[in-house]
Amino acid sequence: MNIQKIDYNTSIMHESPLFSGYYIETLRHTDVLLGRGVGINRRAGNVYFREVVSQHVEDYLTSTKTRKMEISRSIIDHIHALNPPGRFLEKDEVTGSWRECEIKRAHEKTAQALRDGAARLRTNKRPISGEEKKNNTAIPQLLPRPAKKQRNNNIERNCA
Repeated sequence: MNIQKIDYNTSIMHESPLFSGYYIETLRHTDVLLGRGVGINRRAGNVYFREVVSQHVEDYLTSTKTRKMEISRSIIDHIHALNPPGRFLEKDEVTGSWRECEIKRAHEKTAQALRDGAARLRTNKRPISGEEKKNNTAIPQLLPRPAKKQRNNNIERNCA
């Protein structure tokens, strides 16, 4: 695995009084934001991150624990090697500012994304496109359910 050193001093940062990290004033289109919601999911960096993750899911599914960690690390390295360098950022709920998270958190986010993708593969589901949602034509590809046993309600009971 080829690990490159990245210069993270290309944007304006201020030292945080609450964290050992720095607050980020300017977000980049390559940044991956940790969190939930449509706004975060639609950011270019997060969309690209999910695309990169989806390219590794099948390999992740059949890998050993050591290989899974290598896959996760390679995705993080790939994001860091973008131009401009991508960062994994989390929001400080007190100040509302973004700061770069520790590498451990980036690993957790990446591993969770890989597990989510692997779970979709295992259940043979496919993502539903926006067009399918709009037209209500999405057909889930789930395994068929076993047939239910039908009760026989036509049995006559003898009452004494």
